[in-house]
Amino acid sequence: MPYKILVIAKDRPDGLRLKGDMSIIRPVDWEFGTKEGLPNFVQVAVTDGATWQNAQAWIDSWRIQYVFTTLNDQPTYAQYKVEVDPDVISASGVGGSELKQEMRDYIEDAEPDSMWYGSVIDGFTASSMTVTIPKPHVKRTLKNDFMDKFETKLGRRYYFKSSGVDWAIAQGGAVSITQAQAINNLIDKLTE
Repeated sequence: MPYKILVIAKDRPDGLRLKGDMSIIRPVDWEFGTKEGLPNFVQVAVTDGATWQNAQAWIDSWRIQYVFTTLNDQPTYAQYKVEVDPDVISASGVGGSELKQEMRDYIEDAEPDSMWYGSVIDGFTASSMTVTIPKPHVKRTLKNDFMDKFETKLGRRYYFKSSGVDWAIAQGGAVSITQAQAINNLIDKLTE
């Protein structure tokens, strides 16, 4: 069965989603809600090729994978190692100084009400970061917060070209294309 892709139509103010990012995939007969259209989203129906289940499995296969490992868990502090998928690192520049600085700013300059307040990044490797936090938190909570903050940088290997999104907007926010056209409109961050 053909499928629809819900695509972000404009950058979100919080920077967590950027224009061209794919949000979800559904069967072509799926009715998205009223908020899942312009001005925030465009709907791209792919009329041939893979089933929506195969397309969703494909997207899920290149989402970032994080592994949070507890290195040291004490009553007054905890130390975690955050490992990131190496393929996505090379695409997103996790090893680059700009992203390292963003992580330092977010974690080490956290406000007093943040779970990261008082935390120190102990170091980086090519595919991981080690951080010590002064007050233990549930690992899942830390992981979710980290993923929310850095998902745009780390979480999307493919996205739609800006020109393709603009074309969909000009067509009223809902378009039908072939699988070949969809592939032609995708950008792979690993090749940028």
